[in-house]
Amino acid sequence: MTHNTWMHNIPEFVKGARKTNYAYLHPQDAQSRGIEEGAPVRVKNEWASIVLPARLTATVMPGSIAVPHGWGHRGAGGLRIAAETSGVNVNVLAPDGAENVERLSGMTLMNGIAVTVEAAG
Repeated sequence: MTHNTWMHNIPEFVKGARKTNYAYLHPQDAQSRGIEEGAPVRVKNEWASIVLPARLTATVMPGSIAVPHGWGHRGAGGLRIAAETSGVNVNVLAPDGAENVERLSGMTLMNGIAVTVEAAG
């Protein structure tokens, strides 16, 4: 797994299984939704929907999903190699607008975004 967007424009960092980001979910959640390892899943909410491959891991709490950010470079000028990856931009799931900020701090919601997950195949 990579951890910074700039790394996606270096061929060695986006080879093989690192060519995309994944939806990491607990095996129990996957089983209840008919999702198998590597199968496409749809992650959606009222703002957007993305489809990416599933990775099953008990390190994610049941009822949660983790999707690494920093992917979805199509159309990004100067990032030719990164634009060829198959990852998706998870930021499209983040709510927009002044009414959708964290109430105490006033910060944009970037973590803990409510979504639903389903098999996409």
